[in-house]
Amino acid sequence: SALSLMKKADARHKLDSESTRVKFVLQKEGGKKRNRVAWVQAVSDDDKGDRMRLRFVKPTKVRGLELLSIENTRGGDDDQWLYLPAFDKTRRVGVAELGDRFVSTDLFFEDLKRRRPKDYSHRILRSEKVDGEPCWVIESKPKSAKTKKESPYSKTIVWLRKDIMFVVPSKAFNRRCKLIKETRSERLVKVQDKRGGVYRANKVVVTDVKRRHRTTLLVKKRRVNPTISEEVFSRHTLGK
Repeated sequence: SALSLMKKADARHKLDSESTRVKFVLQKEGGKKRNRVAWVQAVSDDDKGDRMRLRFVKPTKVRGLELLSIENTRGGDDDQWLYLPAFDKTRRVGVAELGDRFVSTDLFFEDLKRRRPKDYSHRILRSEKVDGEPCWVIESKPKSAKTKKESPYSKTIVWLRKDIMFVVPSKAFNRRCKLIKETRSERLVKVQDKRGGVYRANKVVVTDVKRRHRTTLLVKKRRVNPTISEEVFSRHTLGK
């Protein structure tokens, strides 16, 4: 079933922890490129919930800006906190802001959270090849009450590679069912051998089809399963 495929893909590519240095390249169609660099630390935990902390280090304009994302596994709202260095202030990101762009990129705050397959209804639309590789084409729609309330998307369509169970292209539609975003994962690398291979994309291109603007994420460094202190994911340490 589509649900079993999505669950299998989610489980296969989950790492206990990960630390990456990511370059963000922002560009409007035909315009100049703007670069940003961030460190991202993340922990995946099915019991306690996923945690992620992102800190910009370049350029000066956004240096020190941080995002902390904490998943709530008990059914409440997930927590996202934004630290603004210019004001030395931390503010909570509200549910109504999940469809807002994260620091002028083409990523929504929603995109910086883990999508759990059980919260969506899935169906297989067809099979087709992407770059010569057979894929399942799967449509997903919010299912749980919490996801229906929070998600800015009415549905997503993903192309899931059959050999490595990894999503390559995907398309996202707004609540009026209009295509708003396309994402493509490239430069796939195997970062761990367990479960047939855990893969990551060293290049991800996110395109806003309406604004004709794209954000390219380039992974410059990656550490797999490093030890990350729980203190890292305390909102009281933001800005420190």
